[in-house]
Amino acid sequence: MTIAPRPHSDPKRPSLRWLIEYTDPSGKRRRKFFRSKREAQLFASNLQSEARGAGLEAASLSPAERRAHVEALEKLRPYNVSLLDVVNAYVAGREREAALQHRPIGELVEEFIGALATSNLRPSTIDSLTSELGHFCRFVGEDQPVAHVGEEDCRRYVFAAGASPRTSTNRRLRLSRFFRWTLKQGHVLANPVEAVERPRNEAPRPSILSPQQARALMESAAELAGGKWLPYVACCLFAGLRPQAECERLDWSDVDLAARTIVVRSGKLRQRRVVEIPANAVQWLAPYARQSGPVAPEKKRSSTTLRDVREHAGIREWQADVLRHSALTYRLALTGDEARVAQWGGNSPGTLHRHYRALATGEQAREFFDIVPDGSGELIRFGNAGEEAEAQA
Repeated sequence: MTIAPRPHSDPKRPSLRWLIEYTDPSGKRRRKFFRSKREAQLFASNLQSEARGAGLEAASLSPAERRAHVEALEKLRPYNVSLLDVVNAYVAGREREAALQHRPIGELVEEFIGALATSNLRPSTIDSLTSELGHFCRFVGEDQPVAHVGEEDCRRYVFAAGASPRTSTNRRLRLSRFFRWTLKQGHVLANPVEAVERPRNEAPRPSILSPQQARALMESAAELAGGKWLPYVACCLFAGLRPQAECERLDWSDVDLAARTIVVRSGKLRQRRVVEIPANAVQWLAPYARQSGPVAPEKKRSSTTLRDVREHAGIREWQADVLRHSALTYRLALTGDEARVAQWGGNSPGTLHRHYRALATGEQAREFFDIVPDGSGELIRFGNAGEEAEAQA
């Protein structure tokens, strides 16, 4: 290789009068400027000496190694990156991987769940994460180093045979939450769940109760176990409260039958909202009203379940949140005002339009909100009825 200085002229840098162009060991083209020809010749001589040394090293490579080197350079050329840059990046990645502690995933899941105990998450959320991650640990092996759990492991678990789109979505969300934590803690180099495609969910058509089924359910709730399930059913069925996130946390102190309002202090998104109670629901609730205490019966202390109530009413098909779905559907059919019904139910107008529109007629809605206790001809007011019910109990 011959490297020779060339004269150079640049009005902005008149002192630099000589130029050498060359290719460095990484394959990149370089230019260097000098004040004198002697400095340039000395630099060129050093480059040629280094090149001869490199030539001797290259001569020691096998034909296969030289072919691999040339092929690698050709593949990298369109990207304007040197072979040495690629090698350095690869080595750095392996060094980071080698520095990981490779702790077992089962051990880290326990640590993660322990950290959640000090968070502001609801107990039900922590329980679902604990259960899901426990299943995943058994799926990949509790002693498996967390850094060795890869994208394909996560994909096989998320889309395991028999998993519905909704189940796969929930699995992916919970796994991703755990691996984001392990990444932040420095136990993995990347979140393997990010490369797992999101399941495609087709929202099922909401199931609702017919007015006849709704009446049968309310009568069943009044007949069984002294009516302990009736306030819960009425709040969900007519006022549209979310069964678990709202009604199971509702206290009678937040129910004002005189004003016909329920204050939901911690809804699905932990947002406070005030819900108008339909007039017929007031009549159902009044005999059971109290100054304070839980509206929903305590499941652990109740021998009668909501399933007993619905089966006693002759209702066999039961979709999750069917009570709330019925309330939103009939209120939308009655008023036709998506924005107001969405605010009432703690939803977005878009969600309401997609899922609840045209599921019932205005006539069915009027029949639904005309469901009142038998023999009840006028609105029962809050106060004495609640105290009377307490005395009879």
